[in-house]
Amino acid sequence: MNKNPASSRLLYRLTVISFVVSAFLHAIALFAALGIMQPGLDIEKSVLERAIYVAENSTLWRLGWHLWQLVALANLAAAVLLMLYFNNVRRQTASIGRLPFALSILALLFTVAAIIPEQWGEYALVTSFVEQARQAVCLGNASEYVRWEARWIVMTTTCGAFGYTLMQLCWTAALVAYHGHVRHLKVFLILSAIDLVAFTLSVLACHHAAAPVLAGGIEYLDFHLVVLFNGIGFPVLFVWMLAFTAALGDRHHEFFRESSQQLQHLEFPTNSSLRWTSGLLNSKGIRDIMRLVGKLARTPVLTSDIRNVLYLNWLVPAERVSKLLPDGFQVDSRDSMAVVSILTYQHGGFGPRFLGKLRRWLPSPLQSNWRVYLDATKQGAGAVYFLKTCFNSSVHVIGSRLMSDGLPSHKSG
Repeated sequence: MNKNPASSRLLYRLTVISFVVSAFLHAIALFAALGIMQPGLDIEKSVLERAIYVAENSTLWRLGWHLWQLVALANLAAAVLLMLYFNNVRRQTASIGRLPFALSILALLFTVAAIIPEQWGEYALVTSFVEQARQAVCLGNASEYVRWEARWIVMTTTCGAFGYTLMQLCWTAALVAYHGHVRHLKVFLILSAIDLVAFTLSVLACHHAAAPVLAGGIEYLDFHLVVLFNGIGFPVLFVWMLAFTAALGDRHHEFFRESSQQLQHLEFPTNSSLRWTSGLLNSKGIRDIMRLVGKLARTPVLTSDIRNVLYLNWLVPAERVSKLLPDGFQVDSRDSMAVVSILTYQHGGFGPRFLGKLRRWLPSPLQSNWRVYLDATKQGAGAVYFLKTCFNSSVHVIGSRLMSDGLPSHKSG
């Protein structure tokens, strides 16, 4: 029995925000590592060359590490919110046991265990390490510099990453325990396996690479393996975090249903080669992610030179139409009859307005809108409800499903 679903919805929304923000911060920080930080981390260069870059580009160097500090903060927020969410759902929903909540507590502990050495190292990398780089450049001797470099790399990439890998493992197990439908999580579990293996190998490779330097040498051993495994792990992690959020949302909406969910379901025609995409497009979790992304990055205004318009109206028994509306909506009727309107037209140069005359080269699908008028005393004068919107173009169906929240389209036969 759901006692207070509103609290669970609030925690769910905050959890979605935290995971999506964390995913994109990971991506931004990774691009920073490959760009502004890479010359200072490139083991193929000499130690002194790396020190010169850090000393001469200290602002960019610090900016890159500050981004990774934001990533750590986002991970901590996600861990806390996920724990609170699982605890709340456990209290609200009798069928949810303690296991997801217990695993989320363990994930939080691993997150904190990862943050302590990682942030110790990253704080040093933006403070004392920069001064050590300047001293190495002034003296023309980077032997002391490289040992501090190895120490902070181990703190961040070995100790920190190991804790985060255990955190990810606990999150994966918690989601599986919460979701309950393992066969629906095949893609997510494949991503999890790839990431866990990649990051585990990265941790081991980093420990192996830094050992000679910590022992007094100046050369890392097989550091390219660390780069390789991180190059696999971080891109997959971005997709994994979004897949985690989507799967969490799908299960959440099974417990806390919305009145309009029956109108969201999409099925492609049986002869369509894109029928396999319907599962993704019907995902309520993916819809919630797109809602959040849409608030942050507004979609462009679309323009079309419409032609070949066909507008038809039918009088249909109101009781039949009412069955198609969500709870709380009432159709406008006269003598127990309601007007159902179907507007079908051909698009022309359908695309973003900012493209101007270039829109003429864009595809021009057929679109059909099926709608009814709502009771003005209940929903306000002129209120219209779209029962269905259809395109004859799979590309436009997919695009509008991902970019339009209020009017999801369907594929015509």
